[in-house]
Amino acid sequence: MLDDAEICEAVAVALTADGLKAESAYTGGGIWCVTIAEPTLPEAEWLCGMADTNWGGGLTHWESAEVYGEAEGEALQLLYTDVASDSQDVAAIAGALARAVRAWRTAHGNFS
Repeated sequence: MLDDAEICEAVAVALTADGLKAESAYTGGGIWCVTIAEPTLPEAEWLCGMADTNWGGGLTHWESAEVYGEAEGEALQLLYTDVASDSQDVAAIAGALARAVRAWRTAHGNFS
């Protein structure tokens, strides 16, 4: 059975193989996540993880509030999947996150 760090690393590798720029990241307090770069917004990335019932994430920016109208570090957009947070199925997790990110990009004019 994979631990959280191993799952996040494996998901990041699978997402990268699928053409997305992804990394696993330790956020502190025993919490691991997967970051996915968002090239359509400067200084923003998807922070994805298993903090809820299912895998999901938030598009988080690291710019000032003047740029996006939200406080620095606030999620601009949320994404949801139907993959349970305790899933060990790396392909299902990566596939669901990739589909959600690409759906957001398509809806917002980036067809990558």
